[in-house]
Amino acid sequence: MLLILVVIAFFCKYGLGIPGHDGVYLIRDKMTKQAAGFVGWQQMMEGGRLIGSYYIGILPEYRGHGFAKEAVAKILREKAAGVDEVRSYVMPHTQKLSCVRESYAM
Repeated sequence: MLLILVVIAFFCKYGLGIPGHDGVYLIRDKMTKQAAGFVGWQQMMEGGRLIGSYYIGILPEYRGHGFAKEAVAKILREKAAGVDEVRSYVMPHTQKLSCVRESYAM
């Protein structure tokens, strides 16, 4: 769990303790209830536009099983309509997560 928190801190462009941070949500394996990763959302004004940013991290042993795709789809359904632009923060070395980001490009 500590690893997940460290990764979350890295992904949060504006930090965890600022206005506009709408939460970090734990992603769990539905079968085992074990933590599989996280997804989070931030909103910030930038140049007169409201920018929503999601960030996601999936533990290596859970990658390739649809956790990221399901989590991103859910957070976008719940949050994207309220912002002018959606951005994502995905580590360059996580190719599958980059594919998820591209499939939901807005």
